[in-house]
Amino acid sequence: MHGGVLTLGCFRSTLIAARSLARAGYTVTAGVDRRSFLAYSRYIRHTWRHGHIHLNGALGRILVEYLAGHPEIQYIFPTGDSSTMLVANHYDQVRQFAVPVMPPPQVAMNCVNKSHAYTVAAVANVLTPPMRRTEGLGELYGAAEEIGYPCIIKPNDSMGDFFGLKAIICRSPSELHRRVPVWPWGDRPLLVQRFITGYRINCDVVAVNGRIMSFFQSRVRRTHRHDNTGLTVDAISVPPDPVVRDRCERIVAAFAYTGVALIQFLRDGEDAEPVFLEINPRLGAYVTFPYHLGYDYPLLAMYCADVLAGRQVAEPRWPQAYPGGRQLHWLMGDVNGLMEPEARVQLTFRDRCGWLWQIVRSACRRNVSMSWSLRDPLPTLWLGADFLLKPIRRRWRRLFRRPRWLLGRMRRLSSNAPYATGEPAVRVDGSGN
Repeated sequence: MHGGVLTLGCFRSTLIAARSLARAGYTVTAGVDRRSFLAYSRYIRHTWRHGHIHLNGALGRILVEYLAGHPEIQYIFPTGDSSTMLVANHYDQVRQFAVPVMPPPQVAMNCVNKSHAYTVAAVANVLTPPMRRTEGLGELYGAAEEIGYPCIIKPNDSMGDFFGLKAIICRSPSELHRRVPVWPWGDRPLLVQRFITGYRINCDVVAVNGRIMSFFQSRVRRTHRHDNTGLTVDAISVPPDPVVRDRCERIVAAFAYTGVALIQFLRDGEDAEPVFLEINPRLGAYVTFPYHLGYDYPLLAMYCADVLAGRQVAEPRWPQAYPGGRQLHWLMGDVNGLMEPEARVQLTFRDRCGWLWQIVRSACRRNVSMSWSLRDPLPTLWLGADFLLKPIRRRWRRLFRRPRWLLGRMRRLSSNAPYATGEPAVRVDGSGN
């Protein structure tokens, strides 16, 4: 056994990391903020229920106290942006008890700060879209006029709710005023970018001291939103493109990056210059894709953490080749996108039928699933059951949100009031209706 690892985050990438590390001999404890499918994995030995990362300001202190009371935990592995920032903000205290499996804290903060990341990429001669950082509603409207329509509005980081979306495409001033009527984030900034057409490119990389050691590239074909601003539901592995890899190498070198990262681009055609979107200082949400094709990024992330900690460890065998044309499909995400209220309103019946046909085709052609494993089926089965029961729970909550209406209905059905017999109701003053 190699020791204990505490994961922070409740994502499918967390499940893939747990499977990878447990198979390598680590004892995995999952830190979750709610009841989670992770508790049903055979590869997770324990779960630790902590408070919500966004709302609980004392969670950093609680985390340090937990690590101090569990000396068997030697590594802490954040798998989301919020958990990564939590560890980064308490890096020195956490490092006294466990090795953080993440980039250096300042590097991680600079990556999550999208406006800063765009500046770094531009200095590294990587093409970025025209962008303005805004900190107020009037400034936002003015920046949109300056950038031009259509434009994209998105948060400067990914650690809060932005109307339940990753980004908003606005094609006119009236649409911008309708979709962003109020400033949603207090004093946190929003970015206004020129709308760039093209397909999304995901690049999962492992870097040591600003040099890429392993590279995996995939192309996003569809997301869970009809405007392609959402989460990937259908992707295909493609051979490494020399131009795309060169742009990743420039970004990684500019950040002096050590660790795993997901770098994203937009590209409008095979011969077009890729446009930088963002760099995520963590495992990619779809790390299951390279993992199933021989790229064990969670285990390679552990090596990078040992390097940053100054430990003498044997260098791993870096994977350098993977098959192209393999397909990833996230079935539940795809179906959920089709069922979203906005999709039902904005899409025609023909569009929805076409989307349903794409779901069936992608499900039949996929080589890689987001979370399914015959050796570890319970987490996916739990997710499936939760997905199917969610509409029932939603209706149940709506029913009991109106107890007065329900009680009044029961009284009318059981009493002999005049309106129960069809007679006109009489007011207290003796008048009619």
